[in-house]
Amino acid sequence: MVTWTKTFGEPKIRNRFIPQELLVVRGARYHQEAIKELLNFPVPQSTYNPNPPSGSREPALWGDFKARLEPINHEKDPNAIQVMVDGKRVGFIGRDRNQILKPLLEGSSTELDCTIFWNGDPDADYQFYTVQLFS
Repeated sequence: MVTWTKTFGEPKIRNRFIPQELLVVRGARYHQEAIKELLNFPVPQSTYNPNPPSGSREPALWGDFKARLEPINHEKDPNAIQVMVDGKRVGFIGRDRNQILKPLLEGSSTELDCTIFWNGDPDADYQFYTVQLFS
């Protein structure tokens, strides 16, 4: 699995440094329709390269956004933090990390930079989405 990274320094929430590994977004595959809308699907064939150069790590398509981390009441996870982009849910902070992150949000939402990556074939059933948060 490829990990996409950008370097903007350490993320800050409420003027506290947050390790990047706490900002892992899970469940993007369950929010494919919202992600497709954000990335302006269907993908024009002119922007999709089905045969990237050997060893290329470039995703087929990506977009930069502002994401909001919002603590919510969730029946399965009392520490749930949803990740919203332009009013659309694109995933959640991982359950193994939200217990640490939720107290830092102090009950309110916060905004971070976000990049959504898509790799796949627009003519096939294969779809792969990654949501990466940055400060």
